[in-house]
Amino acid sequence: MSLGGQAARPLLNDINWADWDPSGEQLAVTHVVNGRTRLEYPPGTVLYDSPRVIGSPRFSPKGGLIAFIDVSGGGSQPGGGLSRIDVVDLNGHVRIVSDGWSEAFTLAWTPDGDEIWFSARSAVDPPGGPAIHAVTLSGRQRLVLRTPGVLLIRQIWSDGRVLLNHESWPSTMMCKGRDDGAERDVTWLDFSNARALSTDGRSVLFDEGGVGEGSKGGVYMRSFDGSPAVRLGDGAAFALSPDGTLAVVQHRDSPDRLQIVPTGAGQLRTLDGAGRTYLDAKWFPNGTRLLVTARDPGQVPALFTQDVNGGAPRKIVDGVGNGAISPDGRLVASIDSAGSLVLTPVDGGSGLARTIGRMPPGTSVLGWSSADTQLFLKADGVPAKIFRANITSGRSELWRTLAPSDLSGLIGIQSIAMSADGQSYCYSYLRNLSTLFVVEGLK
Repeated sequence: MSLGGQAARPLLNDINWADWDPSGEQLAVTHVVNGRTRLEYPPGTVLYDSPRVIGSPRFSPKGGLIAFIDVSGGGSQPGGGLSRIDVVDLNGHVRIVSDGWSEAFTLAWTPDGDEIWFSARSAVDPPGGPAIHAVTLSGRQRLVLRTPGVLLIRQIWSDGRVLLNHESWPSTMMCKGRDDGAERDVTWLDFSNARALSTDGRSVLFDEGGVGEGSKGGVYMRSFDGSPAVRLGDGAAFALSPDGTLAVVQHRDSPDRLQIVPTGAGQLRTLDGAGRTYLDAKWFPNGTRLLVTARDPGQVPALFTQDVNGGAPRKIVDGVGNGAISPDGRLVASIDSAGSLVLTPVDGGSGLARTIGRMPPGTSVLGWSSADTQLFLKADGVPAKIFRANITSGRSELWRTLAPSDLSGLIGIQSIAMSADGQSYCYSYLRNLSTLFVVEGLK
């Protein structure tokens, strides 16, 4: 788009990030192709290919190197999983210059090209937001700046001035029980994400991943009646058992393991992914197995079953990132790459899968309803749309929309948890409240 004010002209599709080279003639881009991310320069020439997320590519001042963030854990975007800082030359030779970060968001080169400054938070950092760190190409690291809140590095100019954002990302959790007349705010700290409801629809399993909780995150249970939340432990929450006594939890530094954590007294158990990265989990109705979304190294996500008492995951649906278990535990519903709803027998093999029909664009399976012929689907966006699909007729209809009344600063609906009868639900929405600063005197 010209600074003179003409209309914008599209250049490339399916691009997440881009940066001009020093000449201003060509772009380096992160290009999503078949579920994988490619760092390309110029567009079409692949320098680095990954099944993970590649974020914030930035050219070195002389243009011979590109630094970027590699989200090596289970996250879907920078800041969403275990992260590292990589550098690639224009021949595609990659090296890791800084590893082991709980989260990393943005980066910039110093004018002399001797350091890369980046916004990140480590697993050993005290509670608080990401700080500005620096690393040399040889791997020597130092802390540049830490303040309350979230700091994101944007640019370092040749005169040493630094452009950065100071941000607040509050995530609000709204819930409605089956006996409630209206939604109520049951947010606990600053980043409450609803994950699952109890069977009676009166309490929610959620996690906290913001400034208030710290870099390891925290898992909680809270009743809709406003009583204090109960902290279950570190990590991110996936699912709550049908009887409400156990939660599935993942620690950020262990993406290949799950923990079965009691919500009351009891001992935790650990499940091993046999080298796979766990992305999600749901309980079977009998409480003895899990439906997990996991990813083998270098592969796209798939659905597996795994016994809660141990044993390796068993693949049942390939190339799918989300699924739901029928009330009798015999079928898994998922949306395939063509947007069709597919029912796969849990113990019968993929050859017996049955395609129901095309669903509304951009939908994923939210859960099976208490009526065994209906499914709830969700579509991202604002407001979030929930559809109800009939597996007999293949038809779907808009059932409910979810959104806060005040849309200022709203990024989107982060998570939705619903009871099988649809009478109770929780959803979390994220705002971005940001201030841009020019800072002098940082070294």
